[in-house]
Amino acid sequence: MKKYLLPLFAGLMLILNSCKKSQDNAPQNVDVPQISIQSVNCPSFVNSTWVNVFGGKGLFRFELLNSDNTVSTTVKDSIDLTQLSSYTKNLAKGTYNIYLSSKNQTSVADTFIRFNAQITRLALAQKQAASLTGTTNDALITINKNLVTANNTPSFKADSVTSPFKFALINGYYYIYVKGGAAGTVTFNDNATGQSVTKRLSTIKLNQYNLGLQHNNGTLQVIFTPFAYNSVNASSSTLLTLNINTNDYYFINSNVYFIATDQNGKVLNAVKYINGTSTFKLSSLTTFEQDRFNFFIVINPIISGFNPSITGYLQVKKGSVYTNITQGLPQKNFTILKPHLKNVPVFDNIAMSTATIDRYIDKLPDTAYLQQLVYQEGSKLWVQMLSNNQYSYNFLTIPKGTADLDVDLHQLTQTPLVKHVTAPGNYFFYSINAKPDTDYAQGYRFYTMSTIANSGDIYYPRETFPEYDIYTGYTIGQFQYSFVLTGKTIPDQAPGFDASFSVSGNNLTNFSSTCSGKFDYYHASFLNIHAGGNLNVELYSPSAANCNSFVLPDFSQYLNMPTFNPATEILTSFELEQYGGFNEQNFTYKNVNRIFSFHNFNCKSVSKAFN
Repeated sequence: MKKYLLPLFAGLMLILNSCKKSQDNAPQNVDVPQISIQSVNCPSFVNSTWVNVFGGKGLFRFELLNSDNTVSTTVKDSIDLTQLSSYTKNLAKGTYNIYLSSKNQTSVADTFIRFNAQITRLALAQKQAASLTGTTNDALITINKNLVTANNTPSFKADSVTSPFKFALINGYYYIYVKGGAAGTVTFNDNATGQSVTKRLSTIKLNQYNLGLQHNNGTLQVIFTPFAYNSVNASSSTLLTLNINTNDYYFINSNVYFIATDQNGKVLNAVKYINGTSTFKLSSLTTFEQDRFNFFIVINPIISGFNPSITGYLQVKKGSVYTNITQGLPQKNFTILKPHLKNVPVFDNIAMSTATIDRYIDKLPDTAYLQQLVYQEGSKLWVQMLSNNQYSYNFLTIPKGTADLDVDLHQLTQTPLVKHVTAPGNYFFYSINAKPDTDYAQGYRFYTMSTIANSGDIYYPRETFPEYDIYTGYTIGQFQYSFVLTGKTIPDQAPGFDASFSVSGNNLTNFSSTCSGKFDYYHASFLNIHAGGNLNVELYSPSAANCNSFVLPDFSQYLNMPTFNPATEILTSFELEQYGGFNEQNFTYKNVNRIFSFHNFNCKSVSKAFN
């Protein structure tokens, strides 16, 4: 018996050891992070509240980056874009560039937006939802369903193709996306007469063409009308549509309340914002027949580092649309650049600018300040020097992947152009900025002139750019005038602004204003530096509302304060603003600080500081 036990025992030990080795080599549980897509943020159509329709096939490209930002591996995927909100992808931990594009971008028209979107250098260590920034070359054509006969779908016949494209229908509007630059004819049957009507048009990207009809002495005329996607009747309880960018830092880290009141301060509704909510409508809880109301956003921080605030829009129209972050032009990715000066003569000033940021110095020990630049791939470094009362400049190539760049000042061989500019007032400033690519927000800053007089000389490169953005201003008495001038040329005079105001009172209880001239809205700022929380109140009102004074509700319960005393909120500034494409029913409103941010953005402002 013993002669059989020994081999049996040895065999058993071999089996056990074999099993143990297999367990040691088995794959361990690996934490594989999962990516999902929270949103694709394409630029808004000009002066429009249209919510884009996504569809068709989308192509993903995930680029895993090395520590030097070169691509290590690439993963590709595809998706039905109507299912984008439910898309997930398991990826290895690391830093990624993520690209998403519509597969079919060759068709002249389609029933969904065609786009290219991306997010770069996204650090992925755990489950995460990403928001991609997109661009599009599409324009949009819309027709209210009520204008079209039943069972008749409008069509668009592009000049470049033989077959027409049918419109789609959503939320009471026929619509079609058309490539910017395409020309063609829209055809549909008028609901009132049954008559077939046509409209020829040539499209420009990011423009919306909302078609309407005029009946004149028995004839029909197709016209372009303002798009009112969320229009409501005065008798409707709906006051406002809110579109929320859920990545807003202040909304994420605060208790946020949306409050609507009548002109006497009576609360019509107050709701607390729930993080993650992107779109909803605010309605009156009681019968409210007026056409205008007051709307307030109260932000009460739950973390340290910033102060509570109240932003109010006074006497805005019912049916307006509020967007917490105005979507401007996208920005290109950038890389840190550290210039190192070589062959430095005696100088009075050295200025540098990439198409992203600018820096300048007046003395050599300040060169460390120049090393705070960033640049976009393909951008050049503009360098200008003032030495011995002579300006010289050049555009220097930045090789791809460069972090440290030697800047030889002997290469500044170009002499800039000079122009004498004037202003209607003193303390005149004039800044020349230029965009190399009008589809993006960034641009060069070439020269800033500042003088206590009303005129001076400006210096700028001989090279031309598709768009110049001039930021200029001056003072007349106690009033500061500021402007953003966008165009293909550099004007030699700062303009005027035919708008003026006077105010009485110095706090929220006794403030009133009198405004005249042509302007779009006013903006009043109040601050209580003695309240312990530095409560800031910003009030806006469109000129059409003619809101010279106001009554506020008690905000104490929303601010977690025992009392809210409006008399302690002291007026600090007041201004009138005007900009091209203003629509009082779409806010937040834009201002002169949004230079670079939008297509063809021209803006005027007159302001006065108090206290």
